[in-house]
Amino acid sequence: MRSLSRSPVCLILLMESFYMHLLSCYSGRLCWVLLLLFAITADTSIAQDINARRVFLDCQFCDDDFVRREVTFVDWVRDRADADVHVLVTSQRTASGGRAYQLAFLTTEPGRSDTLRTTVEPNSTDYRRRAVFVEALKLGLVPHVLGTPQMHQLRIEQVATERGEAKVPDKDPWDSWVFEIEGGVSVDREQQQKELDIDADFSARRITEAWRIRSFFWGNYERESFEDNANSLDSDAHSGGAWMMAVKSLGPHWSAGVATSIRADTYDNIQRRFQMEPAVEYSYWDYAEAERRELLFIYRTGPRYTTYIDTTIFNKIAEPHWRQELEVRLNSTQPWGSADFDVEASHFLPDIKRYRLEMRGQLSLRLFRGFSLNLNASFERVNDQVNLVRGNVSTEDLLLRRRELETDYRADVRIGLGYTFGSLYNNVVNTRL
Repeated sequence: MRSLSRSPVCLILLMESFYMHLLSCYSGRLCWVLLLLFAITADTSIAQDINARRVFLDCQFCDDDFVRREVTFVDWVRDRADADVHVLVTSQRTASGGRAYQLAFLTTEPGRSDTLRTTVEPNSTDYRRRAVFVEALKLGLVPHVLGTPQMHQLRIEQVATERGEAKVPDKDPWDSWVFEIEGGVSVDREQQQKELDIDADFSARRITEAWRIRSFFWGNYERESFEDNANSLDSDAHSGGAWMMAVKSLGPHWSAGVATSIRADTYDNIQRRFQMEPAVEYSYWDYAEAERRELLFIYRTGPRYTTYIDTTIFNKIAEPHWRQELEVRLNSTQPWGSADFDVEASHFLPDIKRYRLEMRGQLSLRLFRGFSLNLNASFERVNDQVNLVRGNVSTEDLLLRRRELETDYRADVRIGLGYTFGSLYNNVVNTRL
């Protein structure tokens, strides 16, 4: 059918002959069904240009509709196996709070794969972010369109700039510091129950090539009320604290820093906890490759002192601990999918029997055409709940989950399968109801 679409005269004669044959059929209902199927197939084949480059956009956060509207000199396909060009998009947050996009244009042709990078300012609108991304996408697709009829649809335009000496950037009055303030109030009310939630947080960070300094302050208050005839139940919970960390770059593979924190949390039976943890990190791959892949080994150790709200199961109202932790983190974004794994092992010193082991993983695989497999799992082995309240937990705290309960483990698993089939192309944009 696709080859016939090159000759409109032949296609029209064939359609006329086929339609006349259908009208002569004995079963009219069957004929009309076959007629409809033929019309749909013919429309699909004519709608695509077989000479256009077929492109697969591999992006989890992109506005696909906007991309297809703006980039019309290629054919967008829904499966990477059908693509001439596989555009793999990743992003990272910049020091100022903007976004840095990396676009990898992958092909099977030697010497045709390349990578582009672009950044978006922190206060940019959604339209601005989409426009910057699409401009980078267009530029990256140009080499792959050369030699095709679609290259004649493109126009090169140079942005005018003032001649003369390059402008020297003004000195940053903030010295690379970025601040954020956020807060909110939520009210949920019914006839027999109501809920009030108040939260606020503040962050400050300074990120340069040599240093990464971050701080975060937060607070949360939640109140729930229930009424049942003459009975009523009120429940309050709050948490808050501050966290600060400074990290020094020690080359393409090493870094070191120290983190301090103080927090309070009614759920964890913590009136006040102060903690300090020096840390060292080793990156197996160069930090410059973190957008596509990273394998990190992180070691932390340091003291902490905790004052409890109620007496614990070990008859403590306050106690010090020395804690150490080893974390291994693997993140990878590749044409075949993505993988994220994280393992943390920690314990108190010198009592190594008080330990915790946490494992988390996410795997997304494109196994073959149209078929994808998604795995999410987490497991936590718990043996360091020194903060548990002595005595029985009240029914109210149990039902409302206002107290941490004793447990040996926590586990969560999800398996998802997906299969997409049908039309090869994904060019059309239709946002109607």
